[in-house]
Amino acid sequence: MLRFGIRSTLRQFGIYPDLPSQGGLIPQLSELVWRIWSRDCDRGPISRTGVATELLTLAWAASFQAEIDAAPSTTITAEDTKPLYFTEPRPAELAYLNRVNEYRAVTPSLLQALREFLAENRQTIDERLGHPWRVASVRQFYLRPGEGPEGHPGNKHLDGWPPAIRKLFILPAGATPRTGTTWFRMRDGRETLLDEARPLWSVFENSRVLHALTPGKVPRPTIELNLVPARKTSTDPAYVGINAWYPRFPWN
Repeated sequence: MLRFGIRSTLRQFGIYPDLPSQGGLIPQLSELVWRIWSRDCDRGPISRTGVATELLTLAWAASFQAEIDAAPSTTITAEDTKPLYFTEPRPAELAYLNRVNEYRAVTPSLLQALREFLAENRQTIDERLGHPWRVASVRQFYLRPGEGPEGHPGNKHLDGWPPAIRKLFILPAGATPRTGTTWFRMRDGRETLLDEARPLWSVFENSRVLHALTPGKVPRPTIELNLVPARKTSTDPAYVGINAWYPRFPWN
């Protein structure tokens, strides 16, 4: 597992410097720049509902399942990021993420599999989004079983990112109330629960569509990609650390 930045080196010597605050001028400027950069990106079929789901072939499901299972377990930490990316620095939130997810290292073989998968499905993603895109970050994990009632949505929320940034989940074991899934209130006002036992992948607008995890009874393998608008589509996924979500500015 690669760790990025001088803070990681300092941690090896027992020094734990504070991470810079996410508040202030830079996040506000970032939001403005992303909105200008992506002003023509609210189009394509996904703009009608905010959610687009496709079945995953059995071959890809087996490949991605093998990648997750072979990767060593790890945790999300404040320092596991590259500069100029938004991260989650709050200890309580990091503890929560490690409690609900069993993170696995992002390996070179996973990145190669993703390159091939994205190249194969580029046209579908292009059509769903209606604009060029690139992968700004990658992580993989098992969603741990929940403690609440099966199929009951948890905290309903928006992620608060620039609206044109979307999440792509690859779910090689499907997503059902038993495995853990996601509830959505789509842009057209309808509510839906992702309930598909077959392998699938789904793109959704995590800052436009109200959504919530629903607890399952068994672990759910998940590969998460964050897609950002780009001037030209790239199927080469960027790995910038588990705790790197999206770049502060489109050119980073």
